Amino acid sequence: MTRLLVEANPTRIESEDMTAIIGLLGHLAGTVETAEQRSEEQAPEWTLYVHWLADEPLPESLVAGLPSAAVRVRDHFKGLRKDPPARLSVLDRDERMLSTVEV
Repeated sequence: MTRLLVEANPTRIESEDMTAIIGLLGHLAGTVETAEQRSEEQAPEWTLYVHWLADEPLPESLVAGLPSAAVRVRDHFKGLRKDPPARLSVLDRDERMLSTVEV
């Protein structure tokens, strides 16, 4: 069962970026897939949105692993000379913020 969905952001995330992001987050929650973009942003900074689909609360291991995953995502984008996300935010099914990490 998919536990995390990573929001697509066509203006910021290309297919090879999404593949890298899914790989970097996969160790935190098992199955990670891509979802259609749901969030709109107007600011020059952007947020990488991840949606938690499980009924249970976020596992402590996932919360503890988010900062290092966010840094690795940032490093991926910087290595390609692209603007990295300013934060990684985890939302629940109802779009409520569960956790956010500044990058």
